[in-house]
Amino acid sequence: MLKRVLVTTTVFTAILLLLGPAARAQAPSPPTISKSFGTSTLLLGQVTSLTFTIANANATAALTGISFTDTLPVGLAVGTPNALTGSCDSGTITAVAGTSSITLAGATLAAGASCTFSLNVAGVGTGILSNAVSVTATESGTASTSAVATITVIQLNDPNEPGSLLVFPKFVRGTVAAGVPATEIEISVHCPRGLQPCAVPGTSVKLMGHWVCPGQAETQVCKENNFTFNTTVEGTVSFNTEGSTPPANFATVKVPAPLCPEGYLIVWAVNASNRPIKFDGLVGDAIVRWNGHAAGSYNAYAIQAGASLANNAPIVTGANGNALIFDGFDGHYAAITGTVMGAIKYDTLTPAADAPVTTTLTLLTLDTLSNRPNNQVFTDVDFYDANENILSEATNYVCWSETALSTIDANLTRDFMSRKGFFVSLDAVKVPEEGIVDTVGAVTQIGLIDTQECPGSAACSENVPVTSGNNPTVVNHYAYRTDDDSVPVPTTFTGP
Repeated sequence: MLKRVLVTTTVFTAILLLLGPAARAQAPSPPTISKSFGTSTLLLGQVTSLTFTIANANATAALTGISFTDTLPVGLAVGTPNALTGSCDSGTITAVAGTSSITLAGATLAAGASCTFSLNVAGVGTGILSNAVSVTATESGTASTSAVATITVIQLNDPNEPGSLLVFPKFVRGTVAAGVPATEIEISVHCPRGLQPCAVPGTSVKLMGHWVCPGQAETQVCKENNFTFNTTVEGTVSFNTEGSTPPANFATVKVPAPLCPEGYLIVWAVNASNRPIKFDGLVGDAIVRWNGHAAGSYNAYAIQAGASLANNAPIVTGANGNALIFDGFDGHYAAITGTVMGAIKYDTLTPAADAPVTTTLTLLTLDTLSNRPNNQVFTDVDFYDANENILSEATNYVCWSETALSTIDANLTRDFMSRKGFFVSLDAVKVPEEGIVDTVGAVTQIGLIDTQECPGSAACSENVPVTSGNNPTVVNHYAYRTDDDSVPVPTTFTGP
């Protein structure tokens, strides 16, 4: 009996020796890793942090040879400079500016210890980008743990650069004198940066235009009519709201008149098949006249096409090929914002050296369904006087509106506020309405400030379309686009 036990023990010992150390003691667990970006949304060309945390969760075993290689997805690169901070014990961190690789090699962590380091990465391409990495250690063999972080990189529009699309926030129909239109639209085309120098200035460029009307009172339908016309590289065209045949009313091309007395205009580059294309060379301005001696002007709001597209390349559109997408992703138009702001001159209802004064706030959204019912846009607006006192109000509109400040709130006058001040809108939001199939939630917003000064008159004839007759009370008239907060809001403009 004793001999049998000895044999069994000897055999068991031999088996343990054959199986090796793994059978006598379990290998330590691999290190854990987590990673995170400093923001969920990154603008193309900007940088954010990428942070790594590595931990040894083993209670007694140290880990050596801790290593990983993180290959950044297309659209991200190590920042210049990389702004590396932190360390991982004695490990070597390599992150060469402008490359797509981040490595850690030869780190050691005692039981229960951890390390954290971070560096900058740059958005060099757009998209929803996922970045995965796995970490190993010598003691844990081939075992590893992984982490994934996701970031969205988009292209934000610059309204002061030439674009592939132009927005004119306000037009007014009518004439102020024989041969003098109330609104004159001017569009010029410069050779896009990606094509410079243009070998043949004067090359034809085809454009599509849409007159967009505010929502009708009962139906909330935003009427729209479209048209095409041609201009040339380094050339300029002008047209008006009256459907004038050149050279009448300063027109160089004839376009149809809009279907409403006031609204906004959107124009974009197209190919021979009328499909939107990238041609980041469009600039424009509008002249708006109130009478024969008072006129204001403003620059059009330019929107660029996706940075990865070549000039003349088709732009990806939405359903049925008639939806323009402004989300900042490759193949689409750059993203625009939902918040507008700017300096403002408050209404003055009593005569003064520069008064009476009427200032109107024009607001529009590109999130528009042409010739269909649209949900109302609601936005809160904070108005400040020169001493930073605030008056908060709310306004709403369907597709487009122009409203005198003292109509928004009777206290938005020089008597209650100050002569000049500042305003900023909060998020613009479409709310669901019964019987209307349309976007809900945050939408884009573009604004225009329009001031009329009427010294020597009892009052400015505020917000009167010129089609109702000339407005002789206006002496000075000026308009300017609002600024934005650089926070993008994806949106879609849907044609007929």
